[in-house]
Amino acid sequence: MARKSASASSGSEGDEAIIRQILLPKLRGRKGIGVVVGVLRGAERRFYALGESGNSERPQLDDRSLFCIASLTKPITSALLAEMVERGEVRLSDTLGSLFPSRVKLPNRTASITLKQLAAHQSGLPRIPHVIAKKDDKDPYVGFTPTDLIEYLGAYRLRYKPGEHYRYSNLGYGILGHILAYRLEMPFDQAVMQRVCLPLGMTDTMVHIPLSKQNRLAQGHDALGEPTNRWLMTPVFLGAAALHSSAADLLKFVSANLGLVETRLAGPLAYTRRFARKIPDGPRCFMCLGWYKVLGRLPKDAACPGERRVYLHHGDNNAFHCFMGFDEKSKIGLVALSNAHHKMRIASSGEEVLKKLLAGKQ
Repeated sequence: MARKSASASSGSEGDEAIIRQILLPKLRGRKGIGVVVGVLRGAERRFYALGESGNSERPQLDDRSLFCIASLTKPITSALLAEMVERGEVRLSDTLGSLFPSRVKLPNRTASITLKQLAAHQSGLPRIPHVIAKKDDKDPYVGFTPTDLIEYLGAYRLRYKPGEHYRYSNLGYGILGHILAYRLEMPFDQAVMQRVCLPLGMTDTMVHIPLSKQNRLAQGHDALGEPTNRWLMTPVFLGAAALHSSAADLLKFVSANLGLVETRLAGPLAYTRRFARKIPDGPRCFMCLGWYKVLGRLPKDAACPGERRVYLHHGDNNAFHCFMGFDEKSKIGLVALSNAHHKMRIASSGEEVLKKLLAGKQ
């Protein structure tokens, strides 16, 4: 299925051919598993759905099908942070020691972690607390409460000073979302909806899916291709990986980041990409606030020759896998959402598709 939301371009057939060439082989023989890809070329948006949703109420996938987007939550959490910075409600230099209630006692290094360091994975905190993996192998995040978080932070000793090294941390982003919600005196999902999603028209992006939308939720699958329940997140981890969304909504987010729509969030969204620090993932790879930035150069006969700045993020959990990325110069963006475990490498191929779209011959 290919669905267009604007006038077709001469490149749309080429886009579909690339998508089918890369993704169809990964879906063969996989019952109930599929992927929705959204492609943005300036004002034009097109959607391509391959495979199945696994939901018997609505087996066909489309641009409004809902997926758990896992760590694609992080760029949205960073947008909330930037929006609050613009309003003067927080500063990037604010520390955990100044933001947590006075009754919470933290080691000096942990207390010195800033909001910027949390958003750029420079806090020094681990990916996940080692204690949560022991709680429930089927759903490691579900039993970790705010009380557990305070106890953990009070006892944990950072290996190095915050800001010195890049270390990807779901815990760090969970704390970031938790703190922002605490400052706004509202639940995280409400804060994201009011400050980020509604202003961008992203009405299908949420933590908790209401009954009226359950028929649009794709069924997740484990590494063996068997249906499985997605991990649940306690309030501690909502800012890291708890959101659900659709390809249509995430292309709205990409479009806003590219400055293609008028929105009061234009400043905050650009702000998340202003800071970039080199990380060891590649020779030209940097970490911004919630986004990875990859620099490259394309040949003269490419669709967008010369230097390129691609911002991207992947997301995965035990049952879903997704990708979101865009190039500032060409105004080309792409999202890929799959209801399959990351080991099947379905949605991760979205990055490969984006690279081919950028390198396409004119």
